[in-house]
Amino acid sequence: MDRVSETPNSEGDDQIRRKNWLSDLGLDAAKLGLLLYVLGLLASSLYYSRFSIATLDLAKMQSILLGIYVVLFYMGLPAAALFCLRKVNSVVVVTIVFIVVLCLADAALAFALAYRARMMTAVAGLMLLLQFFLFVDFTSLWRSILTHRLLIPFVLPPSRLKSFIFAVLFCFHFSQFCFPRIPAFLGGGRPLPVQVFTKTQDLPSNRFFISKNQPKINSAIDSFSLKLLYETDKDVYFVNDLQSGDSLIGYSVMRLSRDEILRIDYVTPKWVKWKGEP
Repeated sequence: MDRVSETPNSEGDDQIRRKNWLSDLGLDAAKLGLLLYVLGLLASSLYYSRFSIATLDLAKMQSILLGIYVVLFYMGLPAAALFCLRKVNSVVVVTIVFIVVLCLADAALAFALAYRARMMTAVAGLMLLLQFFLFVDFTSLWRSILTHRLLIPFVLPPSRLKSFIFAVLFCFHFSQFCFPRIPAFLGGGRPLPVQVFTKTQDLPSNRFFISKNQPKINSAIDSFSLKLLYETDKDVYFVNDLQSGDSLIGYSVMRLSRDEILRIDYVTPKWVKWKGEP
């Protein structure tokens, strides 16, 4: 009788544990999604604030993708490198390998973002410093400096307060150096070339007169070759670079209401190899 009575209880306990595990998993997934969303929203808001654009569109799922970029580039890669080196006993070897791996990865990322020469070195170097100081133990680092010995243990994972402070720094670095270089179809903020047809004649020609009817598409309506910066359900923002010789000195940003725009054509040519070609 005792064995029979224990069976239902054990099955019920298993069901309770399974439900608790699923609920805990769902809660953890929700927390992770919220964290990625907040990081992405902060990074994009910091970037568009330079154009005096308040990006408070909370419905943009692009923020989650941007949060993934921030976590992957700044936290995920260094954490993975330290995890792979966890069985190495030599502090010197761990430090050297850790720095070399991050140097190569950050330089490759800066190169992929179309940075060249000194700017690529500056972007990758600043990124390396942020990644290094996130995981290094400050107390041991200071002791190593005083004793002139390489004794720099890394902490994995770092404390919550330290992670929060560096997450803000990561978002700022990402918003200034990475986000503007990532194409729009990958969730980035690189302005997208578009052809804009306006309802009101000569509407944007006061600022973008050089781009008017370039190319000439329809003589009945005005068209402008512009760069799409940001859009909401009510407004569309366009940007134009202000050049002084070969140097960029600023931006010219114009906001148009969607009611004033007839249509927007995306100027993104794609080369396709036809099956009939040899």
